[in-house]
Amino acid sequence: MSDKRSIVEDRPVSASEVELITWLLLEASTIGDATHLLPTISDLHVVKRCGCGCPTVEFAWEGQLAAPATIVADAYGETEDGVSVGILLWAHGNQISELELYEQGGPVRSLPSSSSLRPMFPT
Repeated sequence: MSDKRSIVEDRPVSASEVELITWLLLEASTIGDATHLLPTISDLHVVKRCGCGCPTVEFAWEGQLAAPATIVADAYGETEDGVSVGILLWAHGNQISELELYEQGGPVRSLPSSSSLRPMFPT
């Protein structure tokens, strides 16, 4: 997320974000077994959202690590209004840092429906 287009936000992670992140870690991990990240989800706190209107958010947590971000899950899906969306879950060390959604078929304005989710690289 580009800093000049991001909007400061201060809220707990939403139930729909928790559901999506949990699915990503269990079904679309790019790092093998990612279950060690599951207990960190409830502690996530949204501190920024993308200024373009998409649902991309950045998270903070107590004692945030400064390690470089890596992709820990990669998937795609479709929003309720039929827009294809790519989904990346980023982490710094062992802490989830960003839920990124990017357009594949039009502007992304909402999270994808859970029934449409698919891992980018099925095992």
